[in-house]
Amino acid sequence: PDFVQQGHSKGLHFRQNRINLVTKGIRFIYFAWGNTGPGKMKPDEITFVCDMMVGRLARWLRIFGYDTLYDPEKPVRDWVPLLLEERRVLLTRNRQIAPELPPELYFWVEPNQPDAQIRQVIEAFELDVQSHLFSRCLLCNVPVVPAEKAEVRDKIPPRVWQTHTEFWRCPHCGRVYWQGSHLKRVKEHIRNILADSPNSSISLAI
Repeated sequence: PDFVQQGHSKGLHFRQNRINLVTKGIRFIYFAWGNTGPGKMKPDEITFVCDMMVGRLARWLRIFGYDTLYDPEKPVRDWVPLLLEERRVLLTRNRQIAPELPPELYFWVEPNQPDAQIRQVIEAFELDVQSHLFSRCLLCNVPVVPAEKAEVRDKIPPRVWQTHTEFWRCPHCGRVYWQGSHLKRVKEHIRNILADSPNSSISLAI
């Protein structure tokens, strides 16, 4: 659904370009990811974990429809067993990565500014940022499901009840979603994030 309200790599092949970076005298390496197949990286093709330093990035990845785990109280090391088991990709600004974590399962987020972080990740992973907008609960990260209008009447404002016919809810927390008036502003913000992208293949037809 297209609305707003209030890596795991499944058989894909990725290009991994080894890039040496030197920042403040520290040399480290990260891998530039990208889908070698046609089209964008779909939400069912990769999953993420965001560490405590990139919380806003986690929210935007959920807006795009990507399965993204985030816990502001959980250090990187505590994520390692899950990252290895589910082959999720860790997005982090932490330079001290657990040695048992293979390089294809982490990505160093270089910018400090949230919008720049979003743009970097979109470009590096060639994400599809329009086909699955708002298909997950922004709080729980769970896919939302269609809801009958009658069953959500006591959970939405009267004006929304009168002006909307389609609703979705989170099966975990019960939060109700609908096509809000600020959807246009959210899409415009995505356009602005990508406006200065040097990658001409990244655009929004929305």
